[in-house]
Amino acid sequence: MAEEIINTEEKKINPQAITAREVFSLIPKRLKTSTKHDYGKLFAICGSSFYRGAAYLSCAGALRSGVGICTLASIEKVVSAVASSLPECTFMPVDESTNGTIYAYSFPSVSEISKRYNALLIGCGLSIDESTRVIVENTVREAECQLIIDADGLNILSEKVDLLKEAHLPPVITPHFYEMARLCNTSVKSIEKEPEKTALNFAKEYNCIVVLKSHKTYVAAPDGSIAVNLEKGNQGLAKGGSGDILAGIISSLCAQKMRPFDAAKCGVYLHGAAADKCAERFSMQGMLPSDILTDLASLF
Repeated sequence: MAEEIINTEEKKINPQAITAREVFSLIPKRLKTSTKHDYGKLFAICGSSFYRGAAYLSCAGALRSGVGICTLASIEKVVSAVASSLPECTFMPVDESTNGTIYAYSFPSVSEISKRYNALLIGCGLSIDESTRVIVENTVREAECQLIIDADGLNILSEKVDLLKEAHLPPVITPHFYEMARLCNTSVKSIEKEPEKTALNFAKEYNCIVVLKSHKTYVAAPDGSIAVNLEKGNQGLAKGGSGDILAGIISSLCAQKMRPFDAAKCGVYLHGAAADKCAERFSMQGMLPSDILTDLASLF
């Protein structure tokens, strides 16, 4: 794939700018008579002994964005850490490998789990070893609900990128430029040269929604739709953990039954808008990804 995806000759690409008017017209309205079951269920396979915070940030981002139920499947160390800070989350503790990662060979059937959920997020803080490779491969092949893949899920996929074509539904993937370069087996400079073309051609080739993250974030779909976030976001997001929150927001909106392309656009905008409010409180230098969660909630 790689270079040919990036260099395919096409007519000029003109991404649509994502606006506040569009975003807030798409966000599901909360009815007086509703219950938690009306706002979707998200299943998250995230975390390892090395990256416990990533699981917290992704699940907190999802809950702050309105999902009815968020269930985290992870090892006991991660579950304990997240439960102490996020009691609203529900949990599925799973076995731990000798590397401190989720042990794939006793993990429940992803196919059966996905039938009970509206969306499934995998990758945040997952780490990379033989066990997590099996988890990611099984999840891509077996998940029957909307799938969102981030972080180490993408790094694992870069070893077998054609797996994306085996997904039941077009997955949402959320790579930054370095992760996209691995997926395309090319250089970051090549991605930087034509990010919109890279995102769009990859989305078409691998039948997925691409959220290509940078100071301008592009959202591309297999049908040729492409949008860009020009209005919101700042350099304060350049800290580990920011992407976990974005993945949680997008997953939450998918679980609330938004179209994946719309969920991705709205997630990118809300993430950036929350970061701008956060920078006003703490500065771009001093703000933390976890601080964004308060500002995210206030946007609604």
